[in-house]
Amino acid sequence: MRVLVSFATEREFQPWRKLRSFTECSLGPDTEGRSLRGQATEVDGHRVHVVFTGIGNAHFDPNLPRLLKDTGVELLISSGLAGALRGQWAPVSMVGPKRVGTVGGAAGVPVSEGLANLAWQKGAQKVETLLTTDHVIAKQKEKVQLGALADAVDMESFEIVQACKTLGLPVVVVRAISDGAEEDLPLDFGTCLSPEGKIKALPLLKELLKQPWKIPALVRFGRQSQRAASRLAAFLDSYIQALSPELLRDEAWQAEGL
Repeated sequence: MRVLVSFATEREFQPWRKLRSFTECSLGPDTEGRSLRGQATEVDGHRVHVVFTGIGNAHFDPNLPRLLKDTGVELLISSGLAGALRGQWAPVSMVGPKRVGTVGGAAGVPVSEGLANLAWQKGAQKVETLLTTDHVIAKQKEKVQLGALADAVDMESFEIVQACKTLGLPVVVVRAISDGAEEDLPLDFGTCLSPEGKIKALPLLKELLKQPWKIPALVRFGRQSQRAASRLAAFLDSYIQALSPELLRDEAWQAEGL
């Protein structure tokens, strides 16, 4: 089976790269001659490709699902870190939403049912809705407000799921919680990180000079995020090992209304 796993940034991917031997590769070309650079490995007989979408839907390539389908990818896993919007989802826990929505459309788009069921069987917490927003949700007050709409929040999954569903490409979302609903993020990461997740040294320095008392909280958050990413790596490995052709056939029958 050929599986594509997306991360926003390489930082989220690093623990999995340590767990498995990944090599740089090119996925493609598709029928229009396009290719996609990424990482690849074998997991229990499955060919697994990893790509990085960048932080936020503004960087999402709408041609990605078409390219994947044209080059033989059979399913897509949108993965990475997420923030909790409700108190029951603790940091470092795994969540698997039934659907992904936006602030303007919280009803959202459903993920593939069979793939979600497998995620729950493998230990991801079953949540109703993951919300995709256009900015980092840093304050506890805003998390409480958005908690009326969804269980957790990221910045990438909605466009990915919507594009895959339009093309009939099976898709699931699995995320590790990096920050709880009751906590503020230590800094405004929207100004301190590039779309690729790289630290912008000067903005970070300015933030820390203004608020040096936040340095211990920043260190704690970094360690907490690293633990979440490590938990995600182990989960992805176990999840992909459990995939089967029968599961994908069931997805195809459901998509056709059979």
